[in-house]
Formats: sequence, structure tokens, C-alpha cells
Amino acid sequence: MKSHDVTRKFTPLKQQGISDRAAATREPPHGKGGEEPRWCFTGKIAGLIFDRFGDFEGFVLDTEDGERKFFSREKEMEELAERAWRERLRITVWAERDEPHRPLSIIVREPPAPFGH
Repeated sequence: MKSHDVTRKFTPLKQQGISDRAAATREPPHGKGGEEPRWCFTGKIAGLIFDRFGDFEGFVLDTEDGERKFFSREKEMEELAERAWRERLRITVWAERDEPHRPLSIIVREPPAPFGH
């Protein structure tokens, strides 16, 4: 996972078919040169997806706009998703516009403040 993407172009979110509400909660897509713009989705992992053999397939991200499924069979992605799910960490998932269910990179956001009594 690489997080060295640099904002180059901003395609208005309306042109990408994203609602006003969603546009207010998303960062602009990234792209460099001739690359497709990227979307990002921020939220917490609401579930882990496994196939009928118990192999990791992906995760469900709970965002302000609803749940989104992301698919990856990479062991490192499974470990990160499980940790973020277990610790209730907020993450941002970057995906290409033409493959919105395939995570390109993930940013683990600041952990929540501890609950004080």
C-alpha cells in the first residue's frame, strides 16, 4: 500500500455522479498524468468478508453515505482490515473510478480518543 498520491486534477464530483451530500464528505479524486481520477471513502470497517472456504475476500466499510464493499485477497490487506475492525479505527480507502471496489491504498486515520469515565 502506497500513500504518496499527490492531488493533480479535480473533476467536479457532480460530473462523476456523486450526490451533493457525498461531495461534501469526500476529498477530491487523485490522478497523475493520464491516470483515471481516484475516489476516497472514509469510515470504519463494519465487517470482514470471507468465502465459503473461510478465505479472506474483503471488507465492508461503513461510510456516511452507507456501506461499501472492497475486495482483496492479499494477506496484508486482511491483517490491516482485521486490525482496523477490531480497534474501530477510522480509515480512508482510495479506489480508481473504474474499479471502485478494489482498494488501491488505505490511510489509517487517528485513533479515537479513549472514553473517559
